[in-house]
Amino acid sequence: MSESNLSKGDLEELCRAVGVSTEGVKADLVQRLKQLSSVVGRNPNNIEEVGETSVGNCD
Repeated sequence: MSESNLSKGDLEELCRAVGVSTEGVKADLVQRLKQLSSVVGRNPNNIEEVGETSVGNCD
């Protein structure tokens, strides 16, 4: 995913779809999505681990 190709609105939509906070600037949203991706990539069978990271809270 390239940050430059996505608008802040696109990033907010992605965050909402996966239950990640949409607060902050574009860079914050990109960082949360990257963190989520790394957690899920490490352990795709345990999506609950995402809630235990600093990814963010649901709105």
